[in-house]
Amino acid sequence: MRVYVSACGIGNGHIARCDPIIMDLMRDGDGVLVSTYSDGYDYALRRGFRTVKALPMGFKTRPDGSIDFKRTATSSGFSLGVHRFLKQLVREIEYMKWYKPDVVISDSRASSLMAAKLLGIPCALILNQFRIRMARAPSDGAPRISDRIFFLIANLAWLYIGPILSCVWELADRIFIPDFPPPYTISEGNLRLPRRALGKVEFVGPMVRHREGGEGDGVLGELGLRGDRPLIYLAVSGPRVERQFLIDRLRAILESDLIRNSEYQFAMSCGDPLGRGTLKLGNSVIMDWVEDQDGLMRASEVVVCRAGHGTIMKCISFGKPMILIPTPDHTEQYGNAEKVERLGLGRILHQRDLSEVAMLRAIEDLIGSGIGIRFEFRGKGDAVSRIIDRIRSLSRD
Repeated sequence: MRVYVSACGIGNGHIARCDPIIMDLMRDGDGVLVSTYSDGYDYALRRGFRTVKALPMGFKTRPDGSIDFKRTATSSGFSLGVHRFLKQLVREIEYMKWYKPDVVISDSRASSLMAAKLLGIPCALILNQFRIRMARAPSDGAPRISDRIFFLIANLAWLYIGPILSCVWELADRIFIPDFPPPYTISEGNLRLPRRALGKVEFVGPMVRHREGGEGDGVLGELGLRGDRPLIYLAVSGPRVERQFLIDRLRAILESDLIRNSEYQFAMSCGDPLGRGTLKLGNSVIMDWVEDQDGLMRASEVVVCRAGHGTIMKCISFGKPMILIPTPDHTEQYGNAEKVERLGLGRILHQRDLSEVAMLRAIEDLIGSGIGIRFEFRGKGDAVSRIIDRIRSLSRD
């Protein structure tokens, strides 16, 4: 079977959750071609996947990592956005005609889904945002009159654009939601599923491989960390600008006397697939990239991270409480974080409130609370195997 895996390249989250599918397919002797861009492309190269570069799509950010809606709209307005999408669609069609896949897997990419349908190739969609919500106003202080007008117009426009995008997602032959079924759905704020699509939808749970053996003790030794002190894992993710602001803030916190003199040890991954550096700072180690991220998460007592869906699902799968720092103005991340807090699986720490005192207090609250609940998804087989089984059925139809 020849499989074309197309993943959104904004950050590493989408390509990372496709990683176990790609690895299992290659292990079984299937051919796999990956199409992605930006951060996702760097990740795919690091993993050694056979990869083609797609035309990038994305949004503008401010220096603090928050989404700049006005710059995004002015630099990628409706007409320019449509033009860029059509160029991306043409490139995906060219790649698929060249590779001739039996089936296409799209992780949150409308262009590859439409390309597959135009070429008559069966397509499965991995998605945790069926309905993308627009922010009502910027979070940085009281909005100006011009901001209010802009957001009013943008939200009115989205009333028409949003349903069009939903119709595109419905073109998929199968739709896999890598989340828990209600009432435990983390991404419920972005999953208003239309009735006509329900027959295609399947909640498959976290796309995580559970390995037999210990809880990641070997990772501690490799990093020069001690096995007798609680480990706090700082997992930085997201697009480059968004990552860098949080990296700088967290590094300053790790260098503070309060953290250096605490009873904990810290490991921070900067989320850069192209990086090779490692820096030791007292009771902390800072790495550009961690190969065995799952092992490090298993070995930790608490995970500090953004509120991206993939990282949250891993934390829940491994039974790890979370301190979530949502990207300002990122509606999906705030929705995810609020659901995690309602389920009692973690705490929200707003970026504006991030400090060594606030982080240490949240760590102590989580460790002392007994939060470590593991949600077991009750279904036949794990998510990765279930998706691959469905993909094989699609390719034979």
